[in-house]
Amino acid sequence: MKILGFILAMLGYLTLYLTHPNQALIQVTLQRQYRWLAGILLFLSFIILVVKLPALVAIYMLMITAIVMWSFIPFIPLFQKLKQHEITKISKNSR
Repeated sequence: MKILGFILAMLGYLTLYLTHPNQALIQVTLQRQYRWLAGILLFLSFIILVVKLPALVAIYMLMITAIVMWSFIPFIPLFQKLKQHEITKISKNSR
């Protein structure tokens, strides 16, 4: 159940990130209605974690998950571009 709460939190933070206009992970920004879905996912994960863990640990876990998710998600498009650059570089060298 703790893992389910953690996964719901990750999905909630990802959905919340994808509703922001400045996100670069997908081509189209999600509509504002998806913020409600993100809020529901985060609330469910909070309930699950509070039931299975002490309250302070659950809150700390949600806060650290938010920090980690929102710190690394913006860099995913950069890694994808780097991977594409590496592929083209290798294909040019093989000719």
